[in-house]
Amino acid sequence: MRRLRRILLVLVALVLLAGATCVGVQDVTPFSADAIRRKTDEINQAAAITVPHGFDDGAVRHQHVPLFEAVEQGRELSSAESTEYRRAYQDIIFRKQSTLRRFDRQLTVLPNVDMDRPNNVGGLGIEGSHDHHDASMRANLLALEAELQTIEAPASSSRARVWAAISAYKNATDILSHLATVPHTKSVAYRPPPAAPTEIEQQGELLLQDFKQAQFAPVNGTEYWAALWRGLDRFDLLLLRVQTTVNSGLSATERRLAGRWDSTQSLGRWLTNGTTPRRYRPGPPR
Repeated sequence: MRRLRRILLVLVALVLLAGATCVGVQDVTPFSADAIRRKTDEINQAAAITVPHGFDDGAVRHQHVPLFEAVEQGRELSSAESTEYRRAYQDIIFRKQSTLRRFDRQLTVLPNVDMDRPNNVGGLGIEGSHDHHDASMRANLLALEAELQTIEAPASSSRARVWAAISAYKNATDILSHLATVPHTKSVAYRPPPAAPTEIEQQGELLLQDFKQAQFAPVNGTEYWAALWRGLDRFDLLLLRVQTTVNSGLSATERRLAGRWDSTQSLGRWLTNGTTPRRYRPGPPR
């Protein structure tokens, strides 16, 4: 038992040392608007295509290879193909709900949503119990707003500010991850929230409207890309706001502890690195 305890203590010490080293050497320089623009395109691709298409070793993808390859290669689908693809994609998200919820506690599963309203695959509503991306994104947005308020509050402790910054970056990524899947899933048209939104919620609602417009357009078509790029432009502005609040509200030491948007602390690296989008947005923000 003594030997086991010593081994465990050594392992804990090594983990703490590795963590401290990562925090000490990580880059915490704020991202430029151009860098955020590029990373947003890459995260959208990862969350919308790379990760879902690869779930369970591509089990659903293997059943629809020509269709999924067309989407991955950026080729425009017909209306009928878009319907078939979105139905298959919905099955992927349904299968992985429990896994995805482990990484995002704001993920919101709702049963039989809007069964009296037309959906984007030729039917009515969203039958069954599915992650309702509209509700999940709104939950992430509420959490993000609370975290920004904590950072800005003079009475907040240093520990509270650091944790709020980490969580704010995490929720920002979760918002984009939910929105990225929206154009590929089965759903109904945009419906405003029941209560009047705050300023930051208004930003989120405009984001949601753009992505849901893409949801009703043929995948990879002109209308799809126009709506998607409008939404991504709006997300850039939201992320810049989060980054500005974090960097103005935290001390240099606190910023190093919190990291930045793509830091390990906020689980950013698994989505922000190593993905090439079907298309990068052309030119400056529109």
